[in-house]
Amino acid sequence: MKNLKYFTVLYAGFVFLGGIMAFWHANQLPALFEILASILLFIACFFFKKEKNFIYLITFILIFLLTVFYGYRFAATTNFYPGILAAISAFFTFAYGYQIFKSYSQK
Repeated sequence: MKNLKYFTVLYAGFVFLGGIMAFWHANQLPALFEILASILLFIACFFFKKEKNFIYLITFILIFLLTVFYGYRFAATTNFYPGILAAISAFFTFAYGYQIFKSYSQK
């Protein structure tokens, strides 16, 4: 999972663009949560080398919240974009959960 940081940056970019598009075209206020979460993910990716366990935990919490958010939006609207992002968010939740488990089990 060495490339997890790069995939997280790509994922944060998709979330950011989706939030901008949702806010711009549909005036959806929950899109501001998407924008804020993606900015926080970009910041977390910038600090990956400093404190791995803490940054992994912060990123795990952010992506878990995005998983719940997109899962709720997919259940409410059954649109394609929230469904895909819910699945991708679930994958990242499991990937970061594995990284956290691996880092704490090595101690």
